[in-house]
Amino acid sequence: QAYEKVTGMLTQMESQLLSFHIQKLQHVLDPGFSHMNWNSLGVPDFVTFCMKSINEFKALATQVQNNTF
Repeated sequence: QAYEKVTGMLTQMESQLLSFHIQKLQHVLDPGFSHMNWNSLGVPDFVTFCMKSINEFKALATQVQNNTF
């Protein structure tokens, strides 16, 4: 939900501008969709890392939005 919320706040132009960063964020999230099961021992660390990455992307996206005219 956090990913959808932060990417949903972007305009099409902002999405294009941040496309490299969106791809990096998707790469961070990908293991949660395929390589892990929710009984894996690393789930808490994975979730923490994902939330950190999402928050960093949100800060970048907010900075871009605040600097557009």
